[in-house]
Amino acid sequence: MNAVLWVVAGIAVLLFGWWALKILMSLTVPPEVSGRAFLKQQLKRRGVDVARIPDRAIDEIVQHCLSAAKGIAMMNQLSSHGRPDDKNWRANLVRQLEAHAPLVQSIMNGERPSLADSKIREILIRNGVVNS
Repeated sequence: MNAVLWVVAGIAVLLFGWWALKILMSLTVPPEVSGRAFLKQQLKRRGVDVARIPDRAIDEIVQHCLSAAKGIAMMNQLSSHGRPDDKNWRANLVRQLEAHAPLVQSIMNGERPSLADSKIREILIRNGVVNS
């Protein structure tokens, strides 16, 4: 019985430690770094060869998404309605990166983006990922 309590206590401590580490990392890792890792992960899930995209292009896309996420959060802070997640720029950043991953994939496959998404195409052309 004593061994079972130790095992359960050990599992509880590990889960709490993992949770605390996750919160600490989310607060200390800059959004540019976590955004870069998240965007690469999303692109890999879609079958995009991330090795073809230079880090500076990934960084520019993340910076573009970060600016948009903070702008959306600021506008939603000023409004009295909307979901609480819309007022959180980190949640907006995740949504922006998730939305831009299929866009990067389609541009790399040769499809033309809409006019609203031409910024991502410009970044990819400027960094030599795709031809104009």
